Amino acid sequence: MSSLQVLLPLFVLHVIPFALVMGLPSRGATTPKVFVIGLSKTGTTSLGDAFELLNYSRSGWTDIWSRYLCHQAMLAGPNLRPVVSMSEKYQMFEDLPWSLPQVYTNMSKTYPDSKFILSLRKSEKVWLESMRRHTRSRIWEGHNTIYGAYQVDGNEEMFLKTYVNHMRDVRAFFATDEMEGRGMEMVIDAPGESDDSRWRKLVEFLGIEIPGGVETLGEFPRSNSGRLWTNKDPLSTLCGSHWQVTCHGVLIRVWPQLLCPFQGLLG
Repeated sequence: MSSLQVLLPLFVLHVIPFALVMGLPSRGATTPKVFVIGLSKTGTTSLGDAFELLNYSRSGWTDIWSRYLCHQAMLAGPNLRPVVSMSEKYQMFEDLPWSLPQVYTNMSKTYPDSKFILSLRKSEKVWLESMRRHTRSRIWEGHNTIYGAYQVDGNEEMFLKTYVNHMRDVRAFFATDEMEGRGMEMVIDAPGESDDSRWRKLVEFLGIEIPGGVETLGEFPRSNSGRLWTNKDPLSTLCGSHWQVTCHGVLIRVWPQLLCPFQGLLG
């Protein structure tokens, strides 16, 4: 099977819908945008699901689309035009590329009334073990770029260092005069914290009213458990990690040529 035969279905399934989304008119322009900027496996999907329940339009991890945005943002000379274009379409953003420092600092200036949430786990050990399971099920170049390795196994110190440094850098970002009142931390699995407490903390930070109180919102989402096969990267599940990283790598590199007809939409 030729490379073209492999790439063409991915182009049809991912690129065309992506271009259409990027061409949509902006939504929720009157609501301050919110960026969840915790690293992977810190409850970013759970928070995204919570925002959906609060009727925020949402941009989360969407496999090849997000990979493209990450690739552009992580270039030696970051190309943030596609990221800015995507940011115009939604009210809430989670996971990569939004948690990259070059992205969230740009968003804070692009949207001066925007807010940011640093999502965390209850301990570094819990996060590391979650990432260990996560990276065993897939191989992605982005992990190597961010953490310095594809998988946690054998590289525990590198992953932990990145996690600790990310917390430090975001907290320093929150401490600036520009960010006063615009940042908060949320430990998604804080021991003993009730669902009502999580909801209350979130809606108070957002400054929104919930008719009937936060008790009417029900359980706080607990999403994207690593124990569910349906939450694995579909290409990893269907085709195996080696094929995935090879095919995605090729697709990302030829993406600019494939997207020529859509450049006006992508920015």
